[in-house]
Amino acid sequence: MELYQYYEHQEEAARTLQEGDVAIVRSINGSYFYHYQDVVHAIFKSGSKVVVLTQNRNALYINRADYVLPCGNTNENDIGKYAALMTIDYLVMMYMRHIEQNGNE
Repeated sequence: MELYQYYEHQEEAARTLQEGDVAIVRSINGSYFYHYQDVVHAIFKSGSKVVVLTQNRNALYINRADYVLPCGNTNENDIGKYAALMTIDYLVMMYMRHIEQNGNE
């Protein structure tokens, strides 16, 4: 499991994805798909599973995601950001539990 904050590292990581990998894209407003199209294109081209956390279910590329996890309907008081963070925490917790119980299967 890896996290890349900076665009250059995200692009490099996206190009190394392959089938069997999972890419999680967190974009509360859906603007990531517009601003970082090179990264997004590399992710979808890789054949990996794509999970998107967003409030904007009409964002560009959203229909190509394998899973879309909606994070609320408003970003008032940063609710959308907190919902996305809680969702990521939950996904990591479930992944770690799976690895603990099943190994790398």
